[in-house]
Amino acid sequence: APIIDLDAIAQIESGGNIEAVGDNGGSIGLFQVAKGGAYADYCQFRDKRRFKAISHSNLKLPENNKIVASWYLSERIPALLRHFGHPVSVENVIIAYNCGILCVVKGRTPPTTQRYLAKYRSLTYAPASTAKRRTEPNKAGN
Repeated sequence: APIIDLDAIAQIESGGNIEAVGDNGGSIGLFQVAKGGAYADYCQFRDKRRFKAISHSNLKLPENNKIVASWYLSERIPALLRHFGHPVSVENVIIAYNCGILCVVKGRTPPTTQRYLAKYRSLTYAPASTAKRRTEPNKAGN
């Protein structure tokens, strides 16, 4: 999976606010994890031997929000990109995280997602395709 800077993602998504709620209550926490998107996928597709179960009521806890976001960015989105025959790049992962996998599949990057990519690049001080820092997903038991 490509190298994604989770600190930059949290800054863009919530400004570091663990209480953040967006999308009319549909996205919560530091990483604005979508209840019907990343969280639902995490519950259904995570490797249960490696990743702990997280209840919906505990999703707002920063460590749980980070686990789900990290899994989604490092495992689920890359798997979807491979499934649809698209390169697994930092840019494609970020587009899919912000706009949805269909934006990548259809080759569509709306203005809001273009701004998101620009913010990511400015926070990581590098083009999205060459970001250097990585935050590994928290595994079960860690």
